Amino acid sequence: MAGIRVTLNRRLRCKLQTLKRMKAKAIAAKVEMNRMREETTQMVAAMEEIKLEIDPLKASVHHHCDDMLLITGAVDNLSEIIFQL
Repeated sequence: MAGIRVTLNRRLRCKLQTLKRMKAKAIAAKVEMNRMREETTQMVAAMEEIKLEIDPLKASVHHHCDDMLLITGAVDNLSEIIFQL
């Protein structure tokens, strides 16, 4: 009977050690997941800042394109007037 009890205790200790290792791995995975979540949050914030910088540049480019179209139209009109002279 004592031999069976020793064997059972040994098995239980082994299972307990396995559970402790699994718990440690789960905690490490949770810490890593939280770190990655924080990095993702920082990346999203950086992308938002970049977007705020890009939007005025886009508007400026569109404005300059509109100006170029007006200038091109004026040059075409002048060319036609000169050609008619």
